[in-house]
Amino acid sequence: MAEPSTENVEITALPLMPLSSGVALPHMVLTIAAETPEARAAAAAADKVGSRLLLVPRTADGRYARIGTIAVIEDRGKLPNGTQALVVRAVDRAVVGQGIVGDTAALWVQAEVVDEQPLPPEQARELATELRAALRALFESLGGPRLAEMLRGADDPGALADLAGWWPDLSFERKVELLETVDVAERVRLVLSWVKDALAELELTERIRQDVTDGLEKTQREFLLRQQMQAIRKELGEDDDESELVDGYRARVAELREQKAVTDATAEAIEREIGRFERTPAQNIEHGWIRDWLDTVLGIPWTERTEDNGDVDHARTTITRDGVVAHIDYPVLLPGYGINRYLAHVLVGNKIIKRLRKLFLIGRVLINHLAHGAQVFPENRLARFQLDMLV
Repeated sequence: MAEPSTENVEITALPLMPLSSGVALPHMVLTIAAETPEARAAAAAADKVGSRLLLVPRTADGRYARIGTIAVIEDRGKLPNGTQALVVRAVDRAVVGQGIVGDTAALWVQAEVVDEQPLPPEQARELATELRAALRALFESLGGPRLAEMLRGADDPGALADLAGWWPDLSFERKVELLETVDVAERVRLVLSWVKDALAELELTERIRQDVTDGLEKTQREFLLRQQMQAIRKELGEDDDESELVDGYRARVAELREQKAVTDATAEAIEREIGRFERTPAQNIEHGWIRDWLDTVLGIPWTERTEDNGDVDHARTTITRDGVVAHIDYPVLLPGYGINRYLAHVLVGNKIIKRLRKLFLIGRVLINHLAHGAQVFPENRLARFQLDMLV
């Protein structure tokens, strides 16, 4: 951190008023409540030096900042509770010097006014432009139009950086650091880093909030649509048990997801068919077929596992013995076999047949869908999904 210049500085004795909950930066006008005896003593002693005093932040451990702010008392009054209040205007940064003996109860110290070195015009213009844009974006995001208005009258980079003192979310420690940074270029870069971090955090928070809102809106929209569909079915005289059936299907899929018995892709495919089943009228021929498919797929004991036997000859011998061979004279491409418009065999192991009896029904449904898919299921989406499950 750059040290303040000691050439041509003004050294004067001023009463010190400690600030434990805020920081006064140059060009600020603020109201201070003189609640402590030392604050009241400093306010009274200020009359001896032209209503001036030195405002110095004091941390929780009792440490004083090495830089304070010379302020002028512009008005005095009392708060509703009777506490003395001062309206002060912060003027300059000052190095807190040695304590001196005074003739009042206040603490008197030497104050050396910080002589801030101006930046080159081009550098000052670039820093001021970047910082003003960043502060405007931050203040507008925080919903502070009055804060954004304050930027119009500030052209000096150092003064713009000090405006961050009005930032309500800036911590006391960072405000003290801002006060103690006397080098203008370093101060501007410091504030810029804080503002950019805050903007990134606000953007992330807004994105999370928007995602949550979209999710809630989608849930509410689906709920309303389901209520409308139930009302329409009731008017048409359809069975209310179908709604309970759909809820049961969704509960089963949720259970499989929770147990990680199926992959996300499989669960999403089943949920799509549940949605199609819910939207398809009972009079449509697809309605019954989709229900049979859902009953079959969701009835499979997905959580049970068997030991795989990848020996094709063993599988051929087993299914030939048990008579479980399905012949499909239909354009099908099976991975790893390169079969197209040839006889395809759906091979099912003997052990799986014994433990998963309903799997054979899936093969029958698959054959039916493959044979009539062009007329029944557009683009054979359902048939392809079933084929993937089998191979």
